[in-house]
Amino acid sequence: MPAIRLGIDFGVAKTVVAATREGAPFLVEFVKPDGEVQAWHPALIGAKGAACTTGLQAQGMQLEDGWDYLRAPRRLLAGMRADASIVLGEATQTSLQWVIRYLSGLRRDLIERTALDLSPEEPIDAAISIPASADGNQRFLTLEAFQDAGFRVLDMVDQSDAIRAECVRSWEGVGETGRLLVYDLGEESFNASVTRVAEDEREVLAAAEIVGLGGEQFDRVLLQMVLERASQGFDLPTDVESRLLRCCRERRENLHPNTRRIVIPLGEFVSGLDRIKIACVDYFERSGSIVNQTVEAAESVLSRLPEAGESRRSSLDCVYVTGSASNFPPVSRALRERLGRRVRRSPDGGATCALGLAIAASRSRAGERSGCFDRHFGMWREADCGGRKVFDPIFHKGTRLPDRGEEPLVVTRRYRPSHNIGYMRYLDCGELREDGLPISGVTPWEEVAFPFDPSLEGRSEFRCEEVVPVDHLGGQEIEERYTCSANGAIELSMSNLSAGYVRRYQLRA
Repeated sequence: MPAIRLGIDFGVAKTVVAATREGAPFLVEFVKPDGEVQAWHPALIGAKGAACTTGLQAQGMQLEDGWDYLRAPRRLLAGMRADASIVLGEATQTSLQWVIRYLSGLRRDLIERTALDLSPEEPIDAAISIPASADGNQRFLTLEAFQDAGFRVLDMVDQSDAIRAECVRSWEGVGETGRLLVYDLGEESFNASVTRVAEDEREVLAAAEIVGLGGEQFDRVLLQMVLERASQGFDLPTDVESRLLRCCRERRENLHPNTRRIVIPLGEFVSGLDRIKIACVDYFERSGSIVNQTVEAAESVLSRLPEAGESRRSSLDCVYVTGSASNFPPVSRALRERLGRRVRRSPDGGATCALGLAIAASRSRAGERSGCFDRHFGMWREADCGGRKVFDPIFHKGTRLPDRGEEPLVVTRRYRPSHNIGYMRYLDCGELREDGLPISGVTPWEEVAFPFDPSLEGRSEFRCEEVVPVDHLGGQEIEERYTCSANGAIELSMSNLSAGYVRRYQLRA
């Protein structure tokens, strides 16, 4: 029986997991400690003194006193150093270690609290999501965190790409072709794209993204209205504001077009205050500028299509609405009024990304090539004295493989080392961003460790934790020599030219 491959959408408040059965994706359901079932995993870490718990267990502790919580662990990988210390309860760990701890808990819950047949002794194969706006550091750390937590990453796919692919797949499933506008409103970002779907072809004609615009902005509007109605002029403590904002999110997620008012039990958060009632019509009006920004962005995508004027709209066959925040009632109303086309809501909402990732995982053929490189192959390197990660492409997409009997392709790198050990992390990807960062299906390859320090030359194995900066190896010259033969196999020859030793590695995905 083939190994199960998962699609994991590592979200802000929730992680959604999907798998495939006979080629069709389905959501993975988790059994909570109280026996209830839910189709998502809470992105949550809890601590009380020396005790620490994550995910489903932490979710069940939220009504108990004395627990501190670290919410949205994914955000720790964006804009924060991986070695930044964070205190939770009595534990102090780096931001990367906390994320690994959460993902390790996710792996445990996948094994113990789902119906999937997963072995605790084997890594879990998965395609994972990454925000399209993520920089090189976040992409590198996300891969490292999943791998250290016991996952074998088959693909790392931009969330917008996975969502678009799943929407197109669903649209094709009912026999549709033509032009599809995907309107994707998540919790932290908005994406819009137009894809042309023909019988044997899918082409993205135009796309746009707004980072920082999503469901959380609707929640903050509601929070501000609650505080205004309560006539509170003081600043809320951070933990109280976080809990109250979460309450606003829960109320927003449960809205439907016929909801007339929202009730926030403010007294549960601030003693001495009563419940606050907000009319939905007022809330929707205050949120209108946010909704308008998303519709205007979708219209700007249409404006970049080759047709002129009103014919752009008439050439659009469907507006496909998806994303965890897209069920906000004013969204569909605004789309119908402004775009005037058939609007179809994804039945999966915030799970669309995970379903698209599951399909990507089931189709992954990491490392396979025929005739030429159909993906960029390279490695992560450090820049700005180790302050950020950059991608060094060794063999570019489109590079022709040598014919049988021809000399292999050869690429070399030479440099003076600044660390005692070289820890090489290789990957391939479908596309590169304008700034050179890998996107569109990032697949990690095997890692290689090579002793730059001649005193370590006698050792055969090294751990990542042993890598430290040094300043006494400036006299050593290192050469990386990559060769690729007609069958697409890549071999690395690592040499310390100054000390005169060499090691060879066969690189594999």
